[in-house]
Amino acid sequence: MINIGAQLYTFRNVLKNEDDLKGVFELLREEGGGSAQISGLKFNYDAAECRALAADYGIVLPLTHTPWERILHDTDRVIEEHLALGALMVGLGMMPMNYRSGDGLKIFADEVNGVARKLKAAGLDFGYHNHAYEFKKSVAPGKRVFDFLKDECPDIHFIFDTYWCYFAGYDPASELTGISGRARCIHLKDGKKFWKFPIITAVGDGKSDFGAIMAAAEARYSALTGIDKWYELVYDAPPELYYKGERRDCRVRLLFGGKGHTAVELIESTGDGNIYTEFLRRHGEMIHHAEYNVKNLDKAVKQAEKAGLKVLQYASFFSAGSRIRYAYVGESEDSAVFELIETTLPIGVKKGDVPFETQLAALTGNYKRVK
Repeated sequence: MINIGAQLYTFRNVLKNEDDLKGVFELLREEGGGSAQISGLKFNYDAAECRALAADYGIVLPLTHTPWERILHDTDRVIEEHLALGALMVGLGMMPMNYRSGDGLKIFADEVNGVARKLKAAGLDFGYHNHAYEFKKSVAPGKRVFDFLKDECPDIHFIFDTYWCYFAGYDPASELTGISGRARCIHLKDGKKFWKFPIITAVGDGKSDFGAIMAAAEARYSALTGIDKWYELVYDAPPELYYKGERRDCRVRLLFGGKGHTAVELIESTGDGNIYTEFLRRHGEMIHHAEYNVKNLDKAVKQAEKAGLKVLQYASFFSAGSRIRYAYVGESEDSAVFELIETTLPIGVKKGDVPFETQLAALTGNYKRVK
């Protein structure tokens, strides 16, 4: 699921102290943003304190732009800082100029691969932000620098910049399709060009086709699952969610798709830490749990506890008048995790497992169609 946020480099001219950062986080919250990329801050900050400040505004900090010299030569400290931020990716804003001639590209690829392996062992990804250079410069006939990096650096995740791709003369939607699964962050940037000069504009005022770009970004989930219709859960009120025995203030978006008895759930969470954010931090996007519909959650939890499992997270909420309670159980968060979910319909009847559940929930108002 796509989490809309902001690249803080956009606000670089005003981010001079912590109060300025609070103002930007407040703006993001007002505009519905759930994430921010750390970049362009003109003051020193403590990573853990920055994460806590962002959480006060319901913001997560999934990645940064970090200088290459630090990534390459101060890797352990960079890892420590990113884990304290709760980040998933160490991002590089651009390739240093000294790698762009002679054998520089090969040296850069070798160094990136070494760093990426070390980051991966710590549960982090290496992200590379493109400019026009990667599309305009070729290393061989028909092979651009972008293609070279894609092929020679298998652990690179691209921080894909839509405007610079367009500026170089290529279609961003098409290029995104070609790196499906390797663009976990997309910079939605718009603009025009006058001869050889870039003209950056507000999104929607330039030449980019963001309908096609967003469709390409979302298509990865349909390609992975074979599901082309998705529905979002509709909350009557925010859920009461408890993680590690403590109430957590967080927003959780749930998208469902499926056929027959098989359903796939996409989960996005912002705000306080919970089982989802911790799993994403350690493992990235992948299968998290298996779900079982039960008619008596309390009884099912007791049976799980007798089998040696423990409750990892619990929540309850209302949707279209139905009361829904669930518990995640497992030996630990790093073992197999199972969701036990109990649904009480408005008429007081407990719902069991039914076929075509996603489509039926759309008819009853629990879900709304989003794609």
